[in-house]
Amino acid sequence: FGSRPAALFASPPAPAVTPAPEAAVLRKLRGASMKSVSGADLLDLCEDLEDENESVRRRALAGLAEAKKGDEDAIAEVCSHLEHLHPEVRKAAVTALGYVAEKGDKFALAGVKTRLRHWYPNVRRAACAALAKVAEQDDESAINAVCELLPHEHADVRRSAVETLEQITSKGNPQVLARLGSCLEHTDAPVRRTAVQALCRVVYSGDRRAVAMLRAKLGHGLPEIRQAALEALGLVAERGDQDALAAVSERMQDMYPDVRRQAAQALAQIAEEGDVTALAALEPCVDVGRADVKRAACDAVRELLPKDQKTTVGSQWPAFQAGPWGKLQQLEAASRGFMAPEESLTLVHAHGNLGALARAASSAAEAQMRRREEAAA
Repeated sequence: FGSRPAALFASPPAPAVTPAPEAAVLRKLRGASMKSVSGADLLDLCEDLEDENESVRRRALAGLAEAKKGDEDAIAEVCSHLEHLHPEVRKAAVTALGYVAEKGDKFALAGVKTRLRHWYPNVRRAACAALAKVAEQDDESAINAVCELLPHEHADVRRSAVETLEQITSKGNPQVLARLGSCLEHTDAPVRRTAVQALCRVVYSGDRRAVAMLRAKLGHGLPEIRQAALEALGLVAERGDQDALAAVSERMQDMYPDVRRQAAQALAQIAEEGDVTALAALEPCVDVGRADVKRAACDAVRELLPKDQKTTVGSQWPAFQAGPWGKLQQLEAASRGFMAPEESLTLVHAHGNLGALARAASSAAEAQMRRREEAAA
């Protein structure tokens, strides 16, 4: 086949690194009082951030930590290192930017925002981390710049954007809620999942505005949007939230199995133990429908039934329908004696759940009322 062209198969050249002896860095730091490091010495320290010697980079950071803040030349030099090909240099630049720039420094913010649009995804990630160093809390322009990365095609960039949002916004920021609400309706599933993760990190549990926004999306025309809203609602709503429970219970009758499965999981997260309404909403999906929906419904029933009640919900599924999970449940049921005949209303019969589950729910309600009466007495 002949010799291979070197230009096509050679490894890309390593990034140019200017070696600097560690002693030179020490001389720069000893040359003046640490609180007055500026000018040429400051720029030299910035250049040392890309040295191949880790100890040189570390000492350069130590010097920058004591330097005067606000030097635009130093800020520009540090921001340029955010684009370096070596990850350790980018990491050092992120740390250094917090040393040479004040929070809210417009020059630094402009330099970082420019890198948020860089073609290389890892530079965008570094810029996200750097923005958290220089952006003030709830800075509207910074929030908008980060939110632009939430639909990014690379998962690592989206993850960095979520982490930065958590750091630069206060809990429940309405601007962030609106942007995340839009992302929940994105056509790409990974972007919707990113929005769910971000929402859980930028609001307090039970945030009324977030819950209201998610409840409204449960009526969306697209099933994948309803599913994303259910997932987020299960994580954001407080346990026992009756409005959220009512909205989620309605989705148990959704025509799309994926939505019903997510609704069952959300009920397990939101409903309280022994909640009769939630158990009644789960009942139709326990025996009828797709296997993964039945599994989610049975898991939710077991989660919500009072712990002193016995149940064999899900153990009657055939192996080909339930898969390994069903086999495991059957083995557990047999080993614990749960396959015994029905002895009371609280034991769901092994050959079916419809009707028996309703009786179990009724028994749960009676037990709950007895506990309340005993507590009142």
